Amino acid sequence: MALTALATLFGGAVAHAGVGSRFEPTPDGAWNGGPAAALRPSGVKAQVGDGQSAIVAGWTGSTDLRLNQAVRLAGSVPDNGQNGSVRLDRYVGGTWRTVLTRPISAAGRWSVLIMPPAVPGPVRHRVVWEQRGRAVGSAELPTLRVFRVHTYDVRTRGTISTDVEEFAKIVTQTYGDERGWTRSYQRFERVQGGPGDFTLWLAQDSTVPSFAASCSSQLSCRTGRDVVINETNWRTKTRAFTGDLATYRHMVLNHETGHWLGLGHRGCDRRRAAAPVMMQQSKSLGSCRANAWPLRAEIPAAQR
Repeated sequence: MALTALATLFGGAVAHAGVGSRFEPTPDGAWNGGPAAALRPSGVKAQVGDGQSAIVAGWTGSTDLRLNQAVRLAGSVPDNGQNGSVRLDRYVGGTWRTVLTRPISAAGRWSVLIMPPAVPGPVRHRVVWEQRGRAVGSAELPTLRVFRVHTYDVRTRGTISTDVEEFAKIVTQTYGDERGWTRSYQRFERVQGGPGDFTLWLAQDSTVPSFAASCSSQLSCRTGRDVVINETNWRTKTRAFTGDLATYRHMVLNHETGHWLGLGHRGCDRRRAAAPVMMQQSKSLGSCRANAWPLRAEIPAAQR
């Protein structure tokens, strides 16, 4: 039986492109009739066919990866005496390009370790079942998300009245929020007892200029590998910022960390529009509205 149906999976949803295409979650992370449970599949699978003649495939681990982290892809086809091969395609520049082709074992199973491109962002793949050089079935896999991971440590300078662990908790929440730099496939992990890629400081206002001549006791700043949060503004926000304190805290963290990611300042693009997070909202909002999160237009620059 020739298999021509295509099952396309996006984050748990399925688009049916023909009779027999279906998406099946597996609560225990195993596949019925698929690879051995020891492979620890991710809990989703693409299956094309009528159950008797089907290709089953899935990632055996998380679909969220670090740069240069490999992930295993495994699956099975019916043992019909002519198993053929499986081809893996990657969607690049608007077209599907072949990454590799592997023979299918006599038992109808296959497994391969995949290294996604070393660029942050989403990566789409599909598997194609071939027999005698002809594609007889294909299924798109759950999209991989590749993140650049930055480590940071938290320190203080001067006399601080803020609970540092509460500060660190808000930092973690801000960095992990899907509205933040996560959208540009950046992730942040706190390290204890040693320097990270950058140091996040909670500093007494009078000590902020000690980091660099360009830093002011009135504001937060970033210089070199130091991201410095002015504690007075952290506790009260600036007068110019018209949003609430929680919004200010998210904004100043995203703004100064944006500088660490290599972004410069932006201005108010449109009257009454949400301010870019890289606008100096601590100084003035101009005609914009207070905003704590990167705008869509700010995401691509941070993704590079």
